[in-house]
Amino acid sequence: MDRRGFVLSCLAGALAGCAEPDATVSTLPPGDLLGTSLAVGHLLRAGRFAAPSAVQRIPVVIIGAGIGGLSAGWKLARAGFDDFVIVELEPEAGGTSRHGGFPGRGL
Repeated sequence: MDRRGFVLSCLAGALAGCAEPDATVSTLPPGDLLGTSLAVGHLLRAGRFAAPSAVQRIPVVIIGAGIGGLSAGWKLARAGFDDFVIVELEPEAGGTSRHGGFPGRGL
């Protein structure tokens, strides 16, 4: 599989996960989703977002600025590779760890 096919399959999987869930099946674990930008996510799902104002060619795109994405960026920068970007849906980096745990799950 080439890079384009991989990215397209990832996007297709992500968009498939945004489909309206069956009311009889719970798709989320117990607890609350904190700081989620559901409105922005639904705009992306529906394809209702502004056209890009610029195009950049970047060899590595890290999706998500949670602990995993930030760690990946840190590791790349530490190895001397600086041609990457970290993209995040939320207005702040940090993901779930920014909120201090999972309410109702004892974490």
